[in-house]
Amino acid sequence: MVLIFGRNFISNLFMGNDIISGLEGQIFFQQRKQGVMKLYTADAGLTNIELVYSHRGKGEPNEHIIEYYYDKSQDELRFIAMKDGKWGLYSIKTGEKTPHFIRNEESLLDDNAYIKPEINGTKAFNKRGSMYLARNGKETELRHYYGIYDSKFSPGYVPLGFSPDGKYLLYSWTGHFTPVGWLLESMVRENCYGVYIMDLDSKKSNYYISGQRIQWVRK
Repeated sequence: MVLIFGRNFISNLFMGNDIISGLEGQIFFQQRKQGVMKLYTADAGLTNIELVYSHRGKGEPNEHIIEYYYDKSQDELRFIAMKDGKWGLYSIKTGEKTPHFIRNEESLLDDNAYIKPEINGTKAFNKRGSMYLARNGKETELRHYYGIYDSKFSPGYVPLGFSPDGKYLLYSWTGHFTPVGWLLESMVRENCYGVYIMDLDSKKSNYYISGQRIQWVRK
């Protein structure tokens, strides 16, 4: 995992990879490679990372995938990418190489079942960079941010959502305590936001992936 993502080596070496190896289910996520946002999948324990689809090289003015949704009942991914210079809705099933164009569409408007910052009455939120958990009317600080807070360039620890079983919390962090640090790294790296995972029982965290728009489903 450290070799694949090349980031936070010390974190993964000393902070408990057992958190990740024991995760169950399947994740989907977007990751920027060669300047283009692509769609990937993996076991939740990151034992089998695969490229699902890249729109790169299709002759479009914008090659990004800007939104996606996995429909478990159909074993099908739907995503938004360009066709003939316009945003279009595509679908692709597991194992397929070529997606099917459905119609011109700019966004997926349904409830896409991405991981959410609230589950079973428990909510995670960011307050000036620090991350908190609200449960049964009580707030608990999970991570304190000691840096210079900036909502755009130095947002601190930002909760993304819970695992399907509610035992783990995914959150993002740039790895910097100042906006300048993030700006400098963004000049040389495609993926500056790291996604971390926290065991809510032990409060132990690990670096997870450098990805965006993660969806986690039960197998």
